[in-house]
Amino acid sequence: MNNVPLSEQMGAMALVDQLRHQQRETEEHLSLPQRRAEVAARIRAYYQSNGIAFDDALIDQGVREFFSRRLMFEAPPLSALDRFWSSLLLNRRKGLRAVQFIAIALLAAQCARVVQENGKTAKVEQAVAAFQDSATDRQADLKRQQGMLATLTQQLAQRPEPAAERLLANAAVQLTQAEALLAEQLLKVSVDADNRDSVAQMIPVLEQQASQANTILRQSYATLNQASLIVETRGQLLRLQNDPLYRNGAAWLPSLQRQAGQVDKALQDADNQGVEAASQQVAALQTLLGNLRPLQTQVEEFAVLNQRLADMHLPAENIKEMQQVASQVTGLIEARDASGAQHKLQTMRYVLDLAPKVLTLEVVDRIGSKSAVERCYEEAPCSRDPSSNQGKSWYLIIEGLDEAGRATTLPIVSSEDNRLYWVTQFGVRVSQAEYLKVKADKLDDGHLSQRLMGGKPKDSLSLDFNKRVLKPLNMIVAW
Repeated sequence: MNNVPLSEQMGAMALVDQLRHQQRETEEHLSLPQRRAEVAARIRAYYQSNGIAFDDALIDQGVREFFSRRLMFEAPPLSALDRFWSSLLLNRRKGLRAVQFIAIALLAAQCARVVQENGKTAKVEQAVAAFQDSATDRQADLKRQQGMLATLTQQLAQRPEPAAERLLANAAVQLTQAEALLAEQLLKVSVDADNRDSVAQMIPVLEQQASQANTILRQSYATLNQASLIVETRGQLLRLQNDPLYRNGAAWLPSLQRQAGQVDKALQDADNQGVEAASQQVAALQTLLGNLRPLQTQVEEFAVLNQRLADMHLPAENIKEMQQVASQVTGLIEARDASGAQHKLQTMRYVLDLAPKVLTLEVVDRIGSKSAVERCYEEAPCSRDPSSNQGKSWYLIIEGLDEAGRATTLPIVSSEDNRLYWVTQFGVRVSQAEYLKVKADKLDDGHLSQRLMGGKPKDSLSLDFNKRVLKPLNMIVAW
C-alpha cells in the first residue's frame, strides 16, 4: 500500500469522481417523474413564500413542457450557404446527382467554349493557310515573270528591237510594283487565341494588296507576252529572209522588198499597234515566197546574173541597156511567167558572157557565104526596073571573130522590124561605092583583102564600126 504513487491515486480518484457525477446526472435524467415532482414542489414553495398566486395545473404543465424539450437538440440559425450544404448532406443521393448534373453542365459549357474558341482559331488558321498558298503562287508567278524579263532583255541585247525594249521597260516597272506589294505577303505566324483576332484583321488588308498585285501581274504578263511575240515575229522574219529564195530575190524583186519593209514597219510600232499586224505582214511575206517558189531557179539565176552585171565595169549606155533587160526579167518573175523569164535570162546571160570578149568585126569571106547583098524593097522603083538604083540599099555581111578566130553569136537589132536577134552573121549598110569595091575585090581572086569593119572592146556591149559603114547604123539579119 505504501508503494502506490500519489499521482496515480489522485488521477484515479479524479476519474472516479467524474464517473460518479455522470452517474448522478444520469439517474436524475432517468428518474424523470420524481424530478418533475421535486421541481414543481419547489416552485410552489417559492410562490407561497413570496405571496404569489399560482395555479397548480399551470405549474405542472410548465414543468412537463420544460422536461419534454430538455433533451431535444435545437439547431442554431444557418446561413443560406450552410442551409445549402446541410440540405445537400441530408439529401446526399439527390444532391450527388444534382452536383453531377451541375458539373456536367459546367464541363459541357467549358468544352463548348473551348470548342468554339478552337473553331475560331482553326478558321483563322485555314484562312491563313489558304492565303499562304495563294501568296506562294503569286511569288512563283512573280519569279517566272522576272525570269522572262531577264531572258528577253538578254535576247534584245544581242538583237535590239525598239518596240520590245519599250515594252520591257514598262514590264520592269510593273514587276517592281508587284514585288513591293508582295514583299510582306508570306504570313510566317503561328495562330493562337492571343493573336487570332489581330491576324484575322490583317488578312483582308493583305488580300486587298494581293488583288492589286494580281492585277499588276496580269498586266505585266500581257506586256511581256507582247514583247516575246515581237521577238518571235522578228525571228520569223529573219528565218524567211534567210531563205535562199528571199536572199536571191530581195535585192531585185520590188514585191519582196516592199513586203519585208511592211513587216519591219509593223514591228517598229508593235508596242502601240499590237504584234498582230506584224504577224499578218509576216504571213503575207511567207505567202509571197510560196508563190515565187516555182520560179526559184529563175530567181537564183537572176541574182547571179545581176551580181555579174554589178561586178562588170560596163559603159553607162550598156549598163542602162542591161538594166532594161533586168527590169523585163523582174516583171516576168513578178508575173509568175517562168518561161518568159527564162528566155530573158538566157538573153541576159549571153550578153554578160559576151561583154568580156574582144572581137573584130570583119566581112564574111568563105566559100558558100555571101560577103555583100543588095536590097530593093517592093515599093521602090528598083523593084520594077532592075537597072534602076532608086530604092536600093547595099549591105556587107559581117561576123564577129574572137581572138581565136571563132565566129561569135551577137545580139543584133534588125532595122527592118526593130527586134533583137542572136546571130553569127548580120548585114550592115554601106554605100554603093563600098559595095562595088568589095564586090570587085571578091571577084578578083575569090577572097577579100580588106575585111576589117570594126570591133568590140573588152567589157563593152557596143559594136564600133569604121568609116566604111554608113551613119546612122542600119543592120539586117536576113537576106
